[in-house]
Amino acid sequence: MDARGEKAVDTARNADLVILNTAVAGKWLDAVLKEKVLEVLPKVLWWIHEMRGHYFKVEYVKHLPFVAGAMIDSHTTAEYWKNRTRERLGYVYDFLF
Repeated sequence: MDARGEKAVDTARNADLVILNTAVAGKWLDAVLKEKVLEVLPKVLWWIHEMRGHYFKVEYVKHLPFVAGAMIDSHTTAEYWKNRTRERLGYVYDFLF
């Protein structure tokens, strides 16, 4: 299935759970879902494993505070993302391990 097509949008809207596999997948939210993004955010589990600054672009992760949950692969990575969300988004976020 093409992740950019209408079928992907319909699948995300009708799914019980949507898993984003990387921080960069955040750009998919606005680019593909567009006006439907607010409908899907409560169903998103976002698994983030990157720990480099270039992955934390506000346009990629601006929706992070509004998803159902975020999962970080290590305590060190979680601390990095907690600091970044506080500094750049002004939001304190507790991540699952």
